[in-house]
Amino acid sequence: MSGRVVHFEIPVDDAERGQAFDHEAFPWELTGLPGMDYTLAVTGPTGDEGPTEPGYINGGPLRRHGGHDTPVMVIDVAGNSLGLWQSA
Repeated sequence: MSGRVVHFEIPVDDAERGQAFDHEAFPWELTGLPGMDYTLAVTGPTGDEGPTEPGYINGGPLRRHGGHDTPVMVIDVAGNSLGLWQSA
C-alpha cells in the first residue's frame, strides 16, 4: 500500500542507553542485526514483509552521525522515480 509510513529511526547519542529506554518504555521486541551497528525495534505482529496488522511500523534507534540528528520516517511510494524528500 503506497503512502503509509513503513519504518522509523530515532537518533540516539548512546545506543545502549537508547535501547534500555525503548525496552523500559515500550513493549517492543529489540533485536540486534548481525554485522550492522543497528537494533531493530519490532512494534507488533510481523511477517516476512513487515508488520501484519494495521497500525504497526518497525524501526529502531539510530546512532547520531554525520548530521543525522532528527527522527526519520520511511514512507512507501509507488515506483522509484519520485526521488527523496527530507524534512529538516
